[in-house]
Amino acid sequence: MKLCLAVSTLLILIVPVAQSEVNVISKSQLPTVFRSPADYDMQSEQWLYKATDDFLLFGGGTRGTIYAAYHFLEDVHGVHWWTPWGEETVPSSPATISGNPTLAGVPAFPYREIHGGIDDNIEKPFYAKNRCNGRIAFLGANYGWSETFGLPAMVHTFGRYISADQYFSTHPEYFALVDGVRNPNQLCMSNDDVYNIILTQLTQYIAQDQATALDGGRPMPRYYDLSQNDSTVYCQCATCAALIQAQGNAPSATVLNLVNRLAAAIKTSYPNVKLSTLAYQETEKAPSSLQAESNVAIRLAGINNDFAQPFSANTSFDNNIQAWSNLANHLYIWHYLRTYGENYAHNFVLNNLAGDLQYCLNHNVEAVFLEHEFYPFSVGVTWDFNNWAAIKLMENPNLSLDSLTETFCNGYYGSTAGAAIRQYMNQISSAATGNTD
Repeated sequence: MKLCLAVSTLLILIVPVAQSEVNVISKSQLPTVFRSPADYDMQSEQWLYKATDDFLLFGGGTRGTIYAAYHFLEDVHGVHWWTPWGEETVPSSPATISGNPTLAGVPAFPYREIHGGIDDNIEKPFYAKNRCNGRIAFLGANYGWSETFGLPAMVHTFGRYISADQYFSTHPEYFALVDGVRNPNQLCMSNDDVYNIILTQLTQYIAQDQATALDGGRPMPRYYDLSQNDSTVYCQCATCAALIQAQGNAPSATVLNLVNRLAAAIKTSYPNVKLSTLAYQETEKAPSSLQAESNVAIRLAGINNDFAQPFSANTSFDNNIQAWSNLANHLYIWHYLRTYGENYAHNFVLNNLAGDLQYCLNHNVEAVFLEHEFYPFSVGVTWDFNNWAAIKLMENPNLSLDSLTETFCNGYYGSTAGAAIRQYMNQISSAATGNTD
């Protein structure tokens, strides 16, 4: 039996299949039996496994083929990768190949990230093996690279472009006017100097990232964040206030107007770059009619949601996501896998996650970011499960949470301990229902 890995980019893989020969080939070298309509022209991250007398693993972009290999190992042979620290299960003997003639798929969202607070700049193959492509994985060429945000950071960047330490004493007009006093915690979005300073720095960051990517042989970042500081204040100067009022009393209009100007300025020179900005706290509400530029992505963060309820039951969030989906070509979601009350419930949010992700797909959401900090003393035994299960659901929201729970608990803890932990998790879930603390 011969295993063929058909690659569209340079990618070296070793797949442990007993008594099999592994060949790495290009798409043009595919055996005739595998040639199909479109010759396997696949979108990025789409993958396929197909068996005849030989069998083929193939995919699109830099990660599709490796996803096919990992699905083959996981779905066919029962290999599982449980945690970022290398804990895994590898069966002692391979499965029967003939029982799995064809497997194929593509991740539900082009960008999938879970932020566990393990931000140590160390490559974490766990995320590649479970098909999570966000920047937190720090993946290199062997794993098809991870998606990245460009400089200076991936969120709350206005203060990095124009810092209060540098500018507030000499240019207070760059900052928000709040109740008649300039406030260093937020920018005045309508100030032309603010726009010019950010545009100059943004183009410098893009040029710097291009040089770094070229030097390192890696892809250029596709996303640049231009979003408000983590503060609930917003500017009330005459220009900002007029725009807010004209757009349905929505402070988000001032942020979107500034980001639109910046996006329009770079669109021709950098056609592959998207500028992302937050709809968060005071800016969750969408403007009444202001359309986002085609290269602007809105990241809606429902931090004010009742986390015990699904997205569709949070009326304000439901209204906001529908409104933003009508105004923006690119809609991202910043979601919270943990709650912020004193009593952390292990699957307070996870219980609704599959439905929430399906809801996101119905509203044309392209990217999902899950905030899931690693706090071992408050999270206890469930952080590893939450992390693993959420990654699986981001790839495929149609998976059963009950099935995922059984797979993880039996595989990671063992059948006896796993049954006890599932019982504990069910009790916590029941106690959490309706509890918003």
